[in-house]
Amino acid sequence: MQLYPLFKSRKIINVISTAKTFGCRPSDILGIEDDDIYARYCIDEACTYLYNRMQPNKDGKSEKPTFIEDIQESKHHNPGLDLLMN
Repeated sequence: MQLYPLFKSRKIINVISTAKTFGCRPSDILGIEDDDIYARYCIDEACTYLYNRMQPNKDGKSEKPTFIEDIQESKHHNPGLDLLMN
């Protein structure tokens, strides 16, 4: 299973939400084998990082992640301009 595209997709939010709802790890939802400890750790860590970035900070502001679907839906996407602006 190639996981990197999953983290670029809005679908990862569904994985995080389902894991939180059922009280399990995102790597469990994705079916990563128990003996692949490092892969499980990396997936769970990436999901936790994304989830925490989306939570409101002390000022009540949160970050909205940009997913590949958002870029493809945009008719005025300019990667060069995005690179300069970020």
